[in-house]
Amino acid sequence: MAGIVNETLFGANVDFRGVVPVTPQIVSDGQLLIGATAAPNIRAGSLTSTDGSVTIGVGAGTINLSVNDSFLGGVTVDAVSGTGVNPVVPNGSNLIQVTGAQVATGITNAIQTESDSPSKITIQIQRASSAASTNSALNGISHYNSAQFTVGTNSFISLNAAVPLSFSTGSGSAVPAANVITFAGGTGISTSGSGSTVTTTLVTPVATTNGGTGLSSYTTGDTLYASAANTLTQLALTTEQTTFITRDFSNVVWFTPANMVQMFDDLVCGDISGNLGWASSTANGGSVVVSSGTTGSADADHPGVIEIRTGTSTNGSAAYDLGSNQLLFGGGQLDCSFVTSLSALSNGTDTYTLRIGFGDSNTAAHADGAWFEYTHSVNSGNWTINTASNSSPTSANTSTAVATGWVRLGITCNAAGTSVGFYVNGSQVTNSPITTTIPTGAGRQFGPKLTIVKSAGGTQTRLFFDLFTYYQKLTNTR
Repeated sequence: MAGIVNETLFGANVDFRGVVPVTPQIVSDGQLLIGATAAPNIRAGSLTSTDGSVTIGVGAGTINLSVNDSFLGGVTVDAVSGTGVNPVVPNGSNLIQVTGAQVATGITNAIQTESDSPSKITIQIQRASSAASTNSALNGISHYNSAQFTVGTNSFISLNAAVPLSFSTGSGSAVPAANVITFAGGTGISTSGSGSTVTTTLVTPVATTNGGTGLSSYTTGDTLYASAANTLTQLALTTEQTTFITRDFSNVVWFTPANMVQMFDDLVCGDISGNLGWASSTANGGSVVVSSGTTGSADADHPGVIEIRTGTSTNGSAAYDLGSNQLLFGGGQLDCSFVTSLSALSNGTDTYTLRIGFGDSNTAAHADGAWFEYTHSVNSGNWTINTASNSSPTSANTSTAVATGWVRLGITCNAAGTSVGFYVNGSQVTNSPITTTIPTGAGRQFGPKLTIVKSAGGTQTRLFFDLFTYYQKLTNTR
């Protein structure tokens, strides 16, 4: 029975075919009323799966749909590891697990999929790494030192303007300012830049204060010498055939016999003449002999010694010289020295007078010359210094005591012959130089001379003479 009650259509079945006889159309479980474009527009139908991928179960008033496992396809991946499979298929719960991971460099692509167990897919992204040259296989994600880089909202990377990089040097370190570091040249070094290249250049000639010579060219045979503080000068090769390098009171020069006189005698010889032809003059028992190790003062530090002896008489004397009329002051600057020693000092019992330097007398004060003089009763036994010209003397006291040890007595004279200096062991003595009564004129010649004259006592005194040096730079070339 069918009808309408309370505006509700009711019936036990339906038939929308529009034909007679009317017959029920819903006759089995799972049927549905389905619309159609053609009449009848409402029809009885059922759900179907044309490819069988969905299983349809029906009951009285129910429909149950389920996916057919045998029709669900797998998902292919880039790589497989462990117990993974390719393609990856759902598990018993029809699920495929998808995860993400970062991996070290070495994967085929910067981003890849991998299965390391059944029903699991891992989407991998490679971490960045360094390389000596470009390599797209090493691309990947990375992060940056915040002290050195900034990362913008669009992941744009910029170098931090205050990057605390440090460049170590031989002395201290340098830190860039606003990402700029300056390569500045130091003393004797210049720098230049072009493109990506910084060039350092040695400034030539290299200054002497930087270890160079300050010179840019040389001539064959040049010899370098320091002509002043921090200054090197070239000494050109001389044309002299017999020569050597010496000094001229201010610098080194080639020795040239035409305008220089240089001689020395270390008195290592078989007789008293030495190497320069020394002569002796003795009186009243005085003598001059070659010193021996048993009677004299020859030793390892003083090879070759001559003894100038007074003898034992009260008025014995001895002189040793290179002549009395060979030299004259005023012809050029000169420097002379005598290395001597005494066996005993003068005293009230054994009294003598000692003269060492330039002179012309064997027993008395010199008429022309410049010399050291000593006797115990004059100037408290200290050295006196003396000059004389034509028997007109000048004498001055020093504060330097005479002793029995070895001493180096030096005498100098300027080129004009107006100043004579006196030195003991390299130090100028008190009241030196003397600037008066200096023998320079014609007939005022003298020579190197050592004299010892006894005036009292019977004990012999010996003057030991080890070395003589003489250098003179002549004002006018010969």
